[in-house]
Amino acid sequence: MKNENIIAIGLLAIIVFSWLAIYNDAQASENNAVMKYCLGEAGYTPDKLETFEFAAASRCYHGWKAHDDAEKAAQRQAFLKANPWYRGSKWQWEQTAEYRCEKIYSTTMVGNITVCSKPIYIN
Repeated sequence: MKNENIIAIGLLAIIVFSWLAIYNDAQASENNAVMKYCLGEAGYTPDKLETFEFAAASRCYHGWKAHDDAEKAAQRQAFLKANPWYRGSKWQWEQTAEYRCEKIYSTTMVGNITVCSKPIYIN
């Protein structure tokens, strides 16, 4: 029984790490594909390595990256607008009637904090 649990946990770990590796590879592949495209557009060839002006390829890539980052930021803003409880400590929790806030006084280096929670309704 104990060996079966160890084997099951090992298989689960392999599956999780494999998925993470595939996800990270997909993200890296997109960046690499854009870099290759930009180098090609700027006229790069391996024999020009010592004399190639990489600034044009860099402008191309960073233009794409800025657009990609702006797109992701817009998605995050839309998510936060729909789910305001993920906004963090700067959000004014006390002004939202649905939440219950409690001030916790502390003498540690962290200092006083306000903890707010959304009530759980049980039918």
